[in-house]
Amino acid sequence: MSSKPPLELAVEITDASNTRYRWDPGDRDATSVPQNLSFRTKQMDGFADGSIQLSRRIDRDFPDLGLFDSVALVGRDGSVAYEGRVGALPRSMDAGHSVTVQTTGWMAHARDRTFTEIYVDRDLGAWTTPSRARRAWLITANYTHYDSSVDVDTSGSQSLRMGFPGAWVAPARPSAEAWYDAGTANRIGKLYYEWAREANIDPANTNWAWQAYLSTTDNHVTYAWTGNLQAAGPGSGTLMADRTDYRYGSAALVHAPTPGGLAGQEYSLRWYKLAVYGTHGLPTIGTTEPKGLAASDVIKNIASRFCPKLRTDGVETTTYPIPHLVFKEDTEPYDAFLQINAHHLWQLAVWENRTLHYGGVDLSDHDWEIRLSDPGVSVDLQGDSTEALANGIVVHFDNVTTGQKERLSPQTYAELRDDSVENPANRHGIERWIQLNLSSPTTAEAALWQGRAALAENNQPKAPGSISITGHVRDRAGHWHPGWKVRAGDTIAITDHPNDRPRMVVETSWEHDSRKLTIAVDQSFKRLDALLDRLATGLRAGGLG
Repeated sequence: MSSKPPLELAVEITDASNTRYRWDPGDRDATSVPQNLSFRTKQMDGFADGSIQLSRRIDRDFPDLGLFDSVALVGRDGSVAYEGRVGALPRSMDAGHSVTVQTTGWMAHARDRTFTEIYVDRDLGAWTTPSRARRAWLITANYTHYDSSVDVDTSGSQSLRMGFPGAWVAPARPSAEAWYDAGTANRIGKLYYEWAREANIDPANTNWAWQAYLSTTDNHVTYAWTGNLQAAGPGSGTLMADRTDYRYGSAALVHAPTPGGLAGQEYSLRWYKLAVYGTHGLPTIGTTEPKGLAASDVIKNIASRFCPKLRTDGVETTTYPIPHLVFKEDTEPYDAFLQINAHHLWQLAVWENRTLHYGGVDLSDHDWEIRLSDPGVSVDLQGDSTEALANGIVVHFDNVTTGQKERLSPQTYAELRDDSVENPANRHGIERWIQLNLSSPTTAEAALWQGRAALAENNQPKAPGSISITGHVRDRAGHWHPGWKVRAGDTIAITDHPNDRPRMVVETSWEHDSRKLTIAVDQSFKRLDALLDRLATGLRAGGLG
């Protein structure tokens, strides 16, 4: 492609019945000639919003103009410049009859509905007191209930502690229970547990019993259980659901016969690392229990169940086991993707064939190149700055196992420091820290992982700015391509700029009439807490952007 290829774009429309229409710049019918065509690509979206104008009467309906119809902009060689769906069809008589087709990329499908799911819940604070119905049953059975509490044992480990004082006399029998509610729309697939008895509970005394349950109701009408776990311990295990309608989990410690116990003594047992898994059926990964879930598996699961029009074969495999991931409240799949991506900070986009892509960033090479000497090229770069540079990161988060706000510091964790000699702050002996506030509760391990990823991303070389190109752009081999082929997530280099490096493309905007491509480069992705403008994305999803 030593010569410059054509820039023409045709528009292909596919309606709900799979009927296809084509608007071509060379069409003899002026009402099917696309005008004022433009579109954008954005990181964390892929194909974003677009606009096409047609000279159509505003007082008529047309079979090739329908909401949610699929839209593709296609080059002469069959290359796809843009894919999306129709979001709005405003009509105007400002300069004669016209209809504007406003489009949004197919990532909008991940905002069409909400969902709830328990992927893995490690929150000990979610284990609460029995319901009124359960308490009423305990009373009728002569059980005296004692509440459980989350606290720290002598080794510093968090646990759910349950126990009661002696002595007890007939007909009262002591009982301690904790219950977990998955929510009205969620069900439990399995429960992992670890336990350790404390002083005064004799495993040889068969009057003692401790067990874990899965139940369809909050009062053990239909349930699965571990049986009595009575042993010297400590012990662990996984209780698998034998049906798909278990909403509740529970753990209990009882001494059934009465009277018993000695006055002034405390009888207690601790449950550690309780982990509830939903009925999603995803494999767990990791080397220690309770195991976590791979981000790639969860993203595929959410997309296939709640965004069925998206393909998932563009999702690359991840290996980090996410230890805690819960969506008990109604959540849009797109927001869930962002929360999951906090563990990797990879690129997320929907490209051709409605394919969801999720993968790492490679800044070691470039996809496209420009030369300042080329006609129609302009560059506006901010240049290096100390504003975003850091050699440490402080992570603030809510710990799911304690319910407490915690802080991880570079002073304590080497993973939260950048000690490289290439860092200018280190060469000058300056401690320069940034803050990360995680919006979703998590474990200390996951918070540390996210902090490390955020620091690495923050310290990627950045010189925010924009590049403008008219018409065509070269690939890394020097061959010419239509400018509209450049998209967010690609890399670009200024090859006649001294010592230039590959720069990340974070957004592109193509104006077809002027053949102008505007590229935003190197801005921080800001993906950890879904800091994208929710109003703007909502407007685009509704075709109003």
